[in-house]
Amino acid sequence: MLEVLLLLEIPSDVTLHYVIYALMTIIIVFLFTRKSYRPKAPVVLTPQEINELITTWEPTPLICNKVDEYQKFNIETVPVVKSVNKELISIEGYDNLINFGTSNYLGLAQGSELIEPSTLGTLHATGLGSCGPRNFYGTLDVHLDFESRMAKFLNVDSAILYSSSIATCASVIPTFSARGDYILSDERVRKSIQVGNYTSRSNVTYFRHNDLNHVEELMIQITKNIQKSKQKEIRRFIVVEGVYQNYGTMCRLREIIALAKQYKFRVILDDSV
Repeated sequence: MLEVLLLLEIPSDVTLHYVIYALMTIIIVFLFTRKSYRPKAPVVLTPQEINELITTWEPTPLICNKVDEYQKFNIETVPVVKSVNKELISIEGYDNLINFGTSNYLGLAQGSELIEPSTLGTLHATGLGSCGPRNFYGTLDVHLDFESRMAKFLNVDSAILYSSSIATCASVIPTFSARGDYILSDERVRKSIQVGNYTSRSNVTYFRHNDLNHVEELMIQITKNIQKSKQKEIRRFIVVEGVYQNYGTMCRLREIIALAKQYKFRVILDDSV
């Protein structure tokens, strides 16, 4: 009986194969007989036409002649830098100021006799590139030496070196906080912290800037939510900046730590500035 069934199925398979072969043959014949693509010949202009286009062409201005009220306010109020002397700058009306509007607070970008010898020594020993993260080119002895010195300076067990503060926030926050955890963050944290909060896939809530009453209110609410869920492994974090980069205001760190201890939150402090 089995042999009969197999014999009955063979014609249908053969027919299917013939259909596939026929379609493939039609496609091959179509591809070989179709006209090949030939780009159109470029348009050649006469010298008279070229001169006419040049004389009638009107360039678009790079700067708009119209200035709105916001731009006018910036033009009138933004100070003009008169001179830069390494770590100090002078603007109209004020001299010898520290420029906190840049990350070059100590003026190291202008050169320093204190760091130039060691910088040149490191440059000759390890090289320098525009893209040299450790996950591409490996960990060098200078990385480990820096981490050891930084840990001793901060009086902590260990430290990790990142290529930039942006990469630090976007990596550290998702490392500690994961899906299901809670993050309480100031509404004025910089973009890299917001990215870290988002990529962690945690339950993120933003409190009003430096508003401790709002912080405690949200901590109480988060604690209640965790108690209702009856899950013991849910972690909770509060993420703040020591000095808020976009606003220049300082975090009320003593009060934040006191509330964190009271409601069992872990503090992530960005002290880049």
